[in-house]
Amino acid sequence: MDRINDIFDKMDNWRNLPKYQLERRSDLFFAIYLKEVVEAKFGILLKDQIIPEFPIHKKTIKLASSGEESCNVDFVAFANDNSKCFFEELKTDNASKRDKQDKYLADAKSVGLKPFILSLKNIFLATKQKQKYFNLFKMLDEVGVVTLDPKLQIKLFSSHRQGASELIRGIDCEICELNEINIVYILPGRTKASVKLSQGNNTIIYFEEFSELISEDDDAITNRFRQSLKKWSETVAGDLAYHSDT
Repeated sequence: MDRINDIFDKMDNWRNLPKYQLERRSDLFFAIYLKEVVEAKFGILLKDQIIPEFPIHKKTIKLASSGEESCNVDFVAFANDNSKCFFEELKTDNASKRDKQDKYLADAKSVGLKPFILSLKNIFLATKQKQKYFNLFKMLDEVGVVTLDPKLQIKLFSSHRQGASELIRGIDCEICELNEINIVYILPGRTKASVKLSQGNNTIIYFEEFSELISEDDDAITNRFRQSLKKWSETVAGDLAYHSDT
């Protein structure tokens, strides 16, 4: 328990420093509970697989005119029947919210789930990190979103990759074009910006509600995470009074 407290105490304190990115350290703890929180919020069952740092093809949302670059959404999850997809964006500091990011998430939603998934093949074909992108598509295959030819794995993980590009181009998306993308923001607390987001057909889950939606497991990590969620929701990062109390 002392080690657990030490982890969260450090995050509680270090979030007050200029260059410390709490989101990148705490995202794993949010991910542990994300499935049950979103299920409770929407009244829907999700696949077990949560995909972090999910790429968004920039050209598809008109953020670029050339190249096959991507921006990212923190987490993606799929409903059990693949009728819905959830783009989940975590902010541990309200000041880190960016209008540009809000726009590209909205643009991705307007494109639709099937075209969005298929657009990732362009990055897969262009990237030098083909094995990593194969693992991403393998996860999508496991949740029933795409279908991969078994020969693709053999080609990409051997020294003979001839024919791999044709197999990548042949990846098909198994979901309906009408299946919807839902954008979910996980934020510390209510601000004018967050109220504006909620008016744009987005779902906001504030840290206080996130804590309440976690099942009542009486384990050390859950209890200690709840304590930090409360601190992070009540106090702005860098606040002197908060820092001096710890």
